[in-house]
Amino acid sequence: MLLSKIFPAADNCLYDVPKNDACLILSVRSWFVMRHAGEDPLPHISRYLGSSIIAMRFGVMMEVVQQIWPDRFAICRPCCRGVSIDEMLLIRLIRAAREGAAPVFDQLCAEMIGRDGRHLLYHHDVRLCVDE
Repeated sequence: MLLSKIFPAADNCLYDVPKNDACLILSVRSWFVMRHAGEDPLPHISRYLGSSIIAMRFGVMMEVVQQIWPDRFAICRPCCRGVSIDEMLLIRLIRAAREGAAPVFDQLCAEMIGRDGRHLLYHHDVRLCVDE
């Protein structure tokens, strides 16, 4: 699958993605940076996502991502306006789960994540998208 089909050039800038997607990308970055620093990322993520419950769900989803992603998950620096391919892929996966589009979800990550990992991530993404 060609990456240019999945990630149009406009999506390579944090300022060009929808606000909700930008909040998720900043949450991903905060989660990784705060975890690496030995800090609790949930208070920071709650500010981006607007809910402590959604932040907790997000944290569980990120634990799953960390376990099943085949390579180290690539993030841009927190202050960077660029968006990494991994960050954009995760946003696309969350969108597919939000829309109930399991076949699209599978197509996006089938080559890199095994069936069980995709199933686990899909259900955590769906859980993240459920309103409080």
